[in-house]
Amino acid sequence: MALGLPVLAIIVFLAPMMYLLLAAPAFLLVDLGTPQVAYILRSVLAGYYLVLVGAGLVATALMTLDGRVWPSLGIGLVTVFDLALRRWMLRRIGPLVDRAQEGLRGSGPPLRRLHWMAMATNAVQLALFAPLIPTFAAA
Repeated sequence: MALGLPVLAIIVFLAPMMYLLLAAPAFLLVDLGTPQVAYILRSVLAGYYLVLVGAGLVATALMTLDGRVWPSLGIGLVTVFDLALRRWMLRRIGPLVDRAQEGLRGSGPPLRRLHWMAMATNAVQLALFAPLIPTFAAA
């Protein structure tokens, strides 16, 4: 049985989302005001959104190559949203991580809110995408 392009697109698109779903809750157990932890959180989220945008572009291309216009448009819109969210998130996380690096207090709670927001948007994307998987993968 050959692996179709839509199934490959779904796997490529879901892999980074599943990664964040599993990796992000670990940050709930640590103090985000700690400079090293804040830096790692920024790096994880920056990398996550970058990989998700790349995976979205690949998945969109695979769906388009298979002639599925609507699924490719949907994945493309999610990719554009994630690109905008990455920019928005990094603009807000950067100064907070810099504050933590300088030893200033008060960066922990805002970082925690951004962390929860990243987890929530990822969960919403998964919840919206999961019911569409059979439709996208249908022959």
